[in-house]
Amino acid sequence: MNELTNLFGGFSLKEDENEFINYSYFDFFKNPNKLPINNVFIERVRTEVDKSAVGSWNVVESKGKKKECISIKKEVIPALHESWLPEYIPTFEYQEYNLTASEEDNIWFLENNKNYVFFLEYLIKCTYHQFWCSILFKEEVQNGLREFLSHPIPAYFYKELGEDFQKVYKSVFNAFYMVYRRLIFCNESEFEYMPKSLAAKYLIDRKLLNLQIAVTVTHLYQDFDKDLINELSEIYFSCEGQEKFIQKEVENILKHYNVVLQMIKGKLTGKFDPGITVVPISLEDRPKVFSLAWINSVVNYLLNTICSLNALFLLRKEAITEALTLKVPEKLCKSYDSIFKELYDLLEDRQEMLEESSLFEKIMTKLALARAKFVDTFNSFISFLLNETISRMENTKNQQEYLEMFLDIMTAALEYEIFICDFDCIHSIAQIVETFEDVSQIDKTRAHYIITSLNNLERHVFVKEKFNVVATFKNHIPKLIPIEESTTDNLNETSSTVNDEAILEDKIISILGIFPHLGGGFIEKCLENYNYDTDQVVQAILEENLPPHLYDLPFDLPRIPPEPEPPKPILAYKGKKPDYDDALDMLDDKKEKDKMKVLVMEGIKYNNRYNNSDDEYDDRDDLLEPDFVVEHEVEKYEKPNEDDLVSDTSYSENEFDEEGKAVEKNKTGFKPFCEDPAVVRARYEAKFGARRGKSNVVGKPKGQGQEKTVVNARQKKNVQKSSRANHNRKGGSQFKRNRGMIPS
Repeated sequence: MNELTNLFGGFSLKEDENEFINYSYFDFFKNPNKLPINNVFIERVRTEVDKSAVGSWNVVESKGKKKECISIKKEVIPALHESWLPEYIPTFEYQEYNLTASEEDNIWFLENNKNYVFFLEYLIKCTYHQFWCSILFKEEVQNGLREFLSHPIPAYFYKELGEDFQKVYKSVFNAFYMVYRRLIFCNESEFEYMPKSLAAKYLIDRKLLNLQIAVTVTHLYQDFDKDLINELSEIYFSCEGQEKFIQKEVENILKHYNVVLQMIKGKLTGKFDPGITVVPISLEDRPKVFSLAWINSVVNYLLNTICSLNALFLLRKEAITEALTLKVPEKLCKSYDSIFKELYDLLEDRQEMLEESSLFEKIMTKLALARAKFVDTFNSFISFLLNETISRMENTKNQQEYLEMFLDIMTAALEYEIFICDFDCIHSIAQIVETFEDVSQIDKTRAHYIITSLNNLERHVFVKEKFNVVATFKNHIPKLIPIEESTTDNLNETSSTVNDEAILEDKIISILGIFPHLGGGFIEKCLENYNYDTDQVVQAILEENLPPHLYDLPFDLPRIPPEPEPPKPILAYKGKKPDYDDALDMLDDKKEKDKMKVLVMEGIKYNNRYNNSDDEYDDRDDLLEPDFVVEHEVEKYEKPNEDDLVSDTSYSENEFDEEGKAVEKNKTGFKPFCEDPAVVRARYEAKFGARRGKSNVVGKPKGQGQEKTVVNARQKKNVQKSSRANHNRKGGSQFKRNRGMIPS
């Protein structure tokens, strides 16, 4: 867009490059008191002939009574009155240029618009008084200005015009700018001016100013004259008594742009989102046969829509707040992914790209511009939230609302991989988050999640590696990341070729099952055209939407399978040639014999602490050491809790010795050859003593160790027991079953 000035040139009210036009100007306006023009009244003198006094004008001349029959009248008329208009004003209509037609069909554009430039130059050169009288009281002047505002040619379409058409339109574009600037800047001098509110009222009443016209003017001249856009915004949005109407108008136009984007998506994909009311737009339905001209019309419509939305946010910053409530940022991301993905899918590997290369290049250029406009429009929301956050640095509580909006918008945008990666290429999200962290207390966990999620996207890595920031919107970026083929040997290549041939054969057979009247060769050509996607081939055949070059082929074209490739030589080994010739030679290799011997010998450990022939040898040294080792001195004298021992069912009463230590019965130690007799006697005494039991306790051996009170209590309980059951158990059980209960 920075090249627009080079296309149309600069503007200045003091410059006059047009040829002199022979028409007269009437300057009756005098304002010595420096009043606004709406408060100025001008005295006009006119003569009238009294026809009742004489019969005809000839009689008056013959009799010399001319002075007696003519009366002079003076009247005071407001400066803004239709009586001050000249008898003739050169008004002409603007001729629209049809972008879908050829230059021969647009020949009237040249002839009619030369006259239209003549009309605009009249409005530029006439006096301030005559200019406003023409605007207010000449309907043909109003219609001529509105005609251009309804059908302008934006700068991105200007390059598609021929040289003669560009020259004529450049004159129209420049002249209209001068006229509309004179309308908006209504104060030309201290003698010629009017209040801005009054000028806005006049323009709104004559339908020369409304929200759509303001957006159109901003779209056309935003890169030439920022002062014009600022003044236009001020006089329109500051109209007294129009605040609610303007707010409603902004809301309606935002909804309109949202509906248009949804309709474009529906026209492309053939599917509309559930719950969406289909609204007719000036865009034809998708043709059954691929048409590059239809794609061009879709791109033009899309580009006009997003540029107008971007111009609205530039014209009025408060419209961003309304757009945030309508969730416009998320809808932009969704439209971006769905629309551009579908467009690139349609344009990928098309034969028309070569046949109509010039049109294809124009489409790709406008697609890149449309993507850039989507990104700039989304960035206007981020910039607005950042500015609001910075302006509230003194009060962190007031910042939270805008911080939450920012985090919600970025989190929602992460769901649309194509858009968020393209946005990050132009406006670094990491730097944006860092700026928010510097000026506010943003939730760092959510901010870190946004950066991490972005860096983990496969498309993000692909775009960063393959494209720079400038080339992001100038290249036909594929929808999927191409998988890099790994280097394989000739054997793998041969097997993959066989597998691909088998997969292709399966796809052809599956399609033949649906369309048995088609030939295998024709189906193979269709698969090649649709990147071997069977679903797209079946859909295209059913909808009769095949490319034109496929219709030239016979439908029953047979398929000739490719000839098998001859076997390719295979390398027996890689790298340095080994020293052995075959497997036997390799197994008979004795090079590692000495190393293996040393390794085995190092693994053998000797234990010759005692010599068996020594007289002082004692076989008790060969006894195994106990597994239980007391690690602390306290544990030697610490007895286990008797309650724990009783409750532990893993031990019986004979598994502990007198000191309370566990006795491991299953473990058999080493029995010496000659055991000490004292040890044997002690062991047998303990064994027989355990059988006899203790004599100083009550009861049988099984109950030994119990207190006497326990025995008395048990005996008392046995005495009180009944000799029979206290109820009929069988009868009670049957009683419960009859009533649906479960007996215990």
